Amino acid sequence: MGKSGFPFGIFDPRRLRVLLRLLSFALPMGMPGQAEPDAAKADEPEEPQTIEALIAEIENGFDDVTTPGMSLAIVTRDEVLHAGGLGLANVAADRPATADTLFRIASVSKGFTALAALKLRAEGRLDFSATLAELAPKIDFENKWEEDAPVRISHLLTHTSGFDEIHFRDYANPDIRPDNLLDALNYTPAWRKTRWRPGTRYGYINGGPALIAHVVEEITGMRFEDYVHEEIFIPIGMRTATYFRPEDDDQITRLYKADGTTPHDYLNFALRPFGSANASANDMAAYLGFLLNRGQAAENTLLAEADILEMESPGPTGGSRAGLTTGPGLYSMIFHDDDGRVWHGHDGHLPGALSEMAYQPESGIGYAINLNGNDVALLWRTRYLVKNFLTRNLPKPDFPPEIPIDEPTAGHFEGYYVLDTPRSNWSAFWESVVQTCHLSIEGGRARFGQVFGNKTEYLGVTATLLRRENQGVPGLALIEHPAPGESDLYTITASYRKVPAIVAFTPHAISAGALLGIVSCIFFFPVWVIRALLKKIDWRDHLGLRLWPLVAALAIISWGVSFMLSLQDPEFYAHYGFPTPRSVLVCVLSIGALVMPCIGLAVTVRHRGAPRVLRAHAIIVLTSLVVWALMQINAGMIPYVSWA
Repeated sequence: MGKSGFPFGIFDPRRLRVLLRLLSFALPMGMPGQAEPDAAKADEPEEPQTIEALIAEIENGFDDVTTPGMSLAIVTRDEVLHAGGLGLANVAADRPATADTLFRIASVSKGFTALAALKLRAEGRLDFSATLAELAPKIDFENKWEEDAPVRISHLLTHTSGFDEIHFRDYANPDIRPDNLLDALNYTPAWRKTRWRPGTRYGYINGGPALIAHVVEEITGMRFEDYVHEEIFIPIGMRTATYFRPEDDDQITRLYKADGTTPHDYLNFALRPFGSANASANDMAAYLGFLLNRGQAAENTLLAEADILEMESPGPTGGSRAGLTTGPGLYSMIFHDDDGRVWHGHDGHLPGALSEMAYQPESGIGYAINLNGNDVALLWRTRYLVKNFLTRNLPKPDFPPEIPIDEPTAGHFEGYYVLDTPRSNWSAFWESVVQTCHLSIEGGRARFGQVFGNKTEYLGVTATLLRRENQGVPGLALIEHPAPGESDLYTITASYRKVPAIVAFTPHAISAGALLGIVSCIFFFPVWVIRALLKKIDWRDHLGLRLWPLVAALAIISWGVSFMLSLQDPEFYAHYGFPTPRSVLVCVLSIGALVMPCIGLAVTVRHRGAPRVLRAHAIIVLTSLVVWALMQINAGMIPYVSWA
């Protein structure tokens, strides 16, 4: 998720990232291994040496943000250093956040689904190699590789099933019955269609935990939330954690919009297992202690150490088979920080909520941060302070020696790469455009990154396993002979396919051509009007040749503007997860972005007797817009049916 730009101006990649957040509920700012935003680094605070000084410094971070409150847990393996609330849980009531205030933890919820599956396996009731078809006969899905590569439980737990992401209508599903899981899964079965061979690539989706939860219900005969409460939450010591909205509003924080005073409505999800849990600072401290103590909480040994280690190990992908030891585990992630230390955990995002939980088993330290607003800078600043406090007395890890990348390797792998694991099927095309990358090797080191963005330098660990300079283990794998379904290059959370330059840049060229056409229409129209007013030309002459390119350009601009505005809607799911006036308008405008250029081109081609330059300009512009619109059909963006 790096920085780049669409060559076609109306499609700003920042808008695409907003949309990916809407369907991800995975924190957009990343875990400790990713580069922090400039805003978080602009004024790095002094590093506190006591827990009291640390909390005071964290509280100072509220001065420049609108997020009202925070839940914070900081622990070691043996003790809770801090569990409490900062700021306000309810602005209107002036109610402070406390250690017992429940915060939405978003996708951090997924970890409890993995624990439920591990517990059932430990009891001999669940086999991770079993297929979804065997254990969930009530669930419809499509997998064209099912005969020799079926979707297995292990694939669902590691986001390697190949299924598409759930649709916007699934997030907007108003069914909040407490026993609705099967109906919620069958609400939109279309997302359960594999896009690649299961077990070969990582593709983060929110539907996997819901499928695992259904399997848990089938095995236990209990509602998933009840099973987790009795078998996970209570034994761990998470006594107030719940997947449901508490009856007492004073027990839970409100979530706030960008102004920091206007609350969001409580966001219910029909597919609760992927991101609906609420937990307090005390709950999260207990959860971290359980993980750091390798499956044991107080006198309760819930899981064996081997089970926790499996949860923290990379899932089955071409990258892990090639030697990558970081990336996705069982609904957990494995990341580096800037000092090369490895952290485990997860993060999450909801409208009005950010969450992050991370820990180091080897050092016995961990933290959980939950906000009731979306101020990224506050989260990063808090992470920076907490992480540095916890690691202040730890030695920095040793790094393996650098092995220069040789010329044969360079010759084989240098070139252009496109994203091979899009987050969602409908956004796959534009994700691959934004994530068009280039790999170059010079002086024995590799540089990899987006063509129109920053490149990261990698050092050789082996001939085909590479690491960043501040990483102790590989973060990039080059696959010389990919197995069926595997990609050519793997990073921690993505995989890429090598393509010829013409394939890599064709979408950019088409978009650039359309942009130039739109700019020329906007430029020439006032020139034409002025000349007509000055009687230099008769405005009625060849009117269609002058107007149709402008009409087509305005149709595309109108759709682009409405699309971008939809992404800024704080009530996106309510307004675009169903057929509403807003969602239907954007859909109609997307169709107009195709129809207007096509009609204009048909009229223009049949027009005779016009000046050659005028006719040529109209045909070239309209052709470029038609080709661009056809590319959007291929991308699944036309028609844009957000409620499908």
